Amino acid sequence: MKIALLTSDYLPNIGGIASHIYELSKALVEQGNDVEIWYWDRKGESPAASRMGEIPVRFIVADPALKGSFKISRQLARSINASLQDFPADLLHLHTMDALLLSTRRLRKSYRGKIFWTNHSSRFIQRKSESFFWRLKMKYYTAAIDGLLTASNDRLDASRFLNIPQAINVPNGVNIEQFTGVDKESARSQLSIDQNIFVILYTGRFAPIKGVRYLAQALVELNQRADNFICIMCGNIDGDRESASVKAIMDAGNSAHRYRFEGFIPNAQLKVFLAACDVLVLPSLQEATSISGLEAMAASRPIVGTRIGGITELIDDGVHGILVNPKDPDDLCKGLQQAMTADTLETMGKNAHLRVEQRFTWQKTAQSIEEFYCTVSNIKEVQ
Repeated sequence: MKIALLTSDYLPNIGGIASHIYELSKALVEQGNDVEIWYWDRKGESPAASRMGEIPVRFIVADPALKGSFKISRQLARSINASLQDFPADLLHLHTMDALLLSTRRLRKSYRGKIFWTNHSSRFIQRKSESFFWRLKMKYYTAAIDGLLTASNDRLDASRFLNIPQAINVPNGVNIEQFTGVDKESARSQLSIDQNIFVILYTGRFAPIKGVRYLAQALVELNQRADNFICIMCGNIDGDRESASVKAIMDAGNSAHRYRFEGFIPNAQLKVFLAACDVLVLPSLQEATSISGLEAMAASRPIVGTRIGGITELIDDGVHGILVNPKDPDDLCKGLQQAMTADTLETMGKNAHLRVEQRFTWQKTAQSIEEFYCTVSNIKEVQ
């Protein structure tokens, strides 16, 4: 099949959507499909590269001076139709919730293929989904969508009011080999980390929805109960107000020696941090199938994560990690303290690795998505 993956969020942008699209595109190509990334930038800037690895990146043009989603969507539809002349895609698969999604209503007049949309947004789970007018708007935006995909069951349930004809939950995946092959001792030597200290790792964006403030509060509390630990934080911290708040909480709690900020870490280096840690922490308030969590599990590291959304689909409490209540620094502190003293931590890490091998590879994700393409498109067999 010829597949165009459409997005306004792509590499080298930091985030789960960009990584999802890239890894999915590679896996779909491995399965024999012809794939392009069609990228629209809200500022009108060209993509950073015309290819990401073997995957072509095509620029979808819309005048950045235009105001209003309806005007922008008109130009985007024209640009997509022009791209279809060069690359006659059998299906279009969108990954963002903006004017690009709205443009599908206009495409329906000319495009005869099926249109899919992966809803990555946590907004459907938050209070906005209770607004009548917001729900009406989203029904309008998605009226032309033939197949809906999500990366967690709570997002799928929250999206059902859209009444899209066919819908499925397909979790994210991980490239296991990318996060293995480094032992803890050498990793800690590379990162100048004490071999005998307990290392908690956080990787991800510093945004309110990620719950990092609650993590900071939990670490301050943990410092009162335990010693000999440090939390390594990897993420986009430059000029970010949330990371500044985290630092302020830690410093005010006399816990400055208990954290270390590393900034953004490329995937090529991330496996060293994962090998160096004892546990990954996911304090999220909303989460799909956490890519950070999958990466840690691939590296045989257990997770201390909140009991929400896709995290509960990743780990069973006490088997692959420890589940705690969201927005609860005290419970998160207890979970981290439990990890520090657990004699089953290594076993949980091994269980985590086995689970991703069995259920969460990008090959399995791409196969499920391709089967969904075929079901919606009435294709009897995967090509």
